[in-house]
Amino acid sequence: MSSLNWKDWGRLSRHAALGAFLGLNLSAGVAQADISSGLPIHGFLDTYYGYTNEVNDPRGDSGFHLGTLDLYLNPQLTDRIRSLAEMVVEFDDWYGNGQPSIDVERLQIGYQFTDGLTLWMGRFHTPYGWWNTAYHHGAEIQPTVLRPQFIAFEDHGGILPSHTDGLWANGHQDAGGLGRITYDLFIGNGSRNLINDAIAGTPQYSGQLDMNNGGDDNWQTAVGFRAGYEFRGGTLDTLWVGIHGLREEVVTYDPAVATSPISDSYNGGIAESMLQMVGGFAHWTPGDWEWMAEYYGFNNHAYLHPGVESSVGHTSSAWYAQGGYTLVGRFTPYARYEKTSFNQQDDYFRYLQGGQSYSRSLIGLRYDLNPQTALKLDGGHTNATTNGGQSYNEAHFQLAVRF
Repeated sequence: MSSLNWKDWGRLSRHAALGAFLGLNLSAGVAQADISSGLPIHGFLDTYYGYTNEVNDPRGDSGFHLGTLDLYLNPQLTDRIRSLAEMVVEFDDWYGNGQPSIDVERLQIGYQFTDGLTLWMGRFHTPYGWWNTAYHHGAEIQPTVLRPQFIAFEDHGGILPSHTDGLWANGHQDAGGLGRITYDLFIGNGSRNLINDAIAGTPQYSGQLDMNNGGDDNWQTAVGFRAGYEFRGGTLDTLWVGIHGLREEVVTYDPAVATSPISDSYNGGIAESMLQMVGGFAHWTPGDWEWMAEYYGFNNHAYLHPGVESSVGHTSSAWYAQGGYTLVGRFTPYARYEKTSFNQQDDYFRYLQGGQSYSRSLIGLRYDLNPQTALKLDGGHTNATTNGGQSYNEAHFQLAVRF
């Protein structure tokens, strides 16, 4: 019997996980909630003014910008069956034309077995680090105006799949009263990268990750994990530290290419990479302070021929550290430093919009006008000259609300 390769294991793993999920008796012993009176809709909206001296800034020229209108609802169908739907109206400010578009950012249904295990199916925020699952598309809950650039959303220059369409198991387990162990495991559709969408009339989407929401066309399965420890009580109360990792095969393709010289499973494939990331994170809120940091280490491998992975890896790294202090419950000055070092011999980074190395220093001030309204002002300097980019300054003033 021949050995199974990575794609075979991906197929078997997903079939097994899907079968387990569909085999649940979700209605057993659970009373259905009454939702006949309708469901409350919550949301966020924001607008901001941006200044930059970057030439051809992908977010557009200096001036006033419309942010996002984020609407979400989370009906709890029973005491164990839960769901979440999040729809966002945004204005394509990353190499876009400022026109509105509607994105379904999260669409997930879950079953909570115990506090130690909830199983979700659908489109969810990929569980790595702190930021990506703590702060969603609603700007008011985010401490700063912008996310760290390298973990921005896929259509805003991010270099990681911030969303996954698949299965996600998460939970926690008490550890002797001193804290608790947390975990996340996920499996889903692998991503792809389209670098020549100009033939379809939408060049702004060239060079960004696509999560294959419509179905995994080539069985490039994504798998990943996050494991942490959250302290409760004592000197380190509220500190959450952990490790994270993911692995998936990503094909970069050009629809203008008629045949596939690299990938045996996707026409137009011009490069095929095994994305492999392992890193760590920390988040801590002692008193009025908030500290956070995340590290991502990459060891990506190219495919020399269909199904033949190179033994030579390309290493890269990315990290940020941020701190803030809240005064009189309303004013929060903050600072952040972020830095990436992306190997340009790595086809994965070479073909991505945001795949160039940079460093960025940022300082700002947040003022909570009331519990639902935040004003934020920040300014920063970015140096992206390592890979032939620019060195530039920028500033933002944002008004964000939730309802």
